[in-house]
Amino acid sequence: MSQILSAVNRTTRGRSTSNYEDLDKTTTNVDENYESHFGEEIEMTSVSVVPDARSQTSVPFISDTYTVAQAVNAFGFGKFQVKLSLFTGLCWMADSMEMTILSILSPALHCDWHISRYQQALTTTIVFLGMMLSSTFWGNLSDRYGRKQALTLCAVLLFYYGVLSSLAPNFLWVLLLRGLVGFAIGCVPQS
Repeated sequence: MSQILSAVNRTTRGRSTSNYEDLDKTTTNVDENYESHFGEEIEMTSVSVVPDARSQTSVPFISDTYTVAQAVNAFGFGKFQVKLSLFTGLCWMADSMEMTILSILSPALHCDWHISRYQQALTTTIVFLGMMLSSTFWGNLSDRYGRKQALTLCAVLLFYYGVLSSLAPNFLWVLLLRGLVGFAIGCVPQS
């Protein structure tokens, strides 16, 4: 155990200047002035337990120390990250567009269908009610089948109910379909 503590102390705190090897084989010096200005530097150390064949005991082995930035750089930014950013970004964009539609829809319905102030408030409330009631459903669905499948279903339902609500013949259909839009929007925070 003392070997582990001394090794951790040597790799993290026992020096005034830290040398880190970057992925492109350049060495970066991080001095303690950086730590005093920006707080303590975050380091990740992986500890592996390697069985010792001679004594039948496990001997801990401490591997290299990396900063968070180096760990993120090691993974890179590839096709998966681009698709993930695009897909979740589009879901959040649809969510924000639906919130913008709420501010436009009520006055438009007041002018076209002469709905009351109470009905105007109800068109906004029903969307948030759908979001509130569906968030636990989407959370359980995402945990069971995965975020990708849940977000895909959310995007399809959001598009479908959004188009149908634009074609609604009367106020009750608008309320029902806007509630279902809110139900679909409830999945967006799962991303």
